[in-house]
Amino acid sequence: MWRCSPTGFSTWETPVHRAGAESIAGQSLGGLAALHAAQQAPDLVGLALAQSASLNWVTDADAATAALPAAQEASTTGGVRYFLEVGRHEPTLLEPNRRLHRALRDAGADVVYREFQGGHDYTCWRGGLADGLLALLGGA
Repeated sequence: MWRCSPTGFSTWETPVHRAGAESIAGQSLGGLAALHAAQQAPDLVGLALAQSASLNWVTDADAATAALPAAQEASTTGGVRYFLEVGRHEPTLLEPNRRLHRALRDAGADVVYREFQGGHDYTCWRGGLADGLLALLGGA
């Protein structure tokens, strides 16, 4: 883990705790960052919630599969649980999020996916954040 301070970046030790006990959530680019964190540290991150994840930076049909191979691998070993959500009025994000959902599901991941009637804005995400946390933390 990295810590940012006025003097620069330094490493720091996280407290010893149950593997995968951390949860991470984000919207848009933050959603992509949450997925990336789950990929990079599946031993720390147990739950990843991504709303309207900015997966539109990839272009080919298999990009979602290739984008998060470590996350897929971790999910098949009982690692990360995912909640993915995207709006039906997000034309550049809808299909990449669908592809990621299919890739994770096909890899055996524990993933909840849903599409909402709305676009890329906080009004749509606020209810979904609560629903996602309930789904991940409550096991629904």
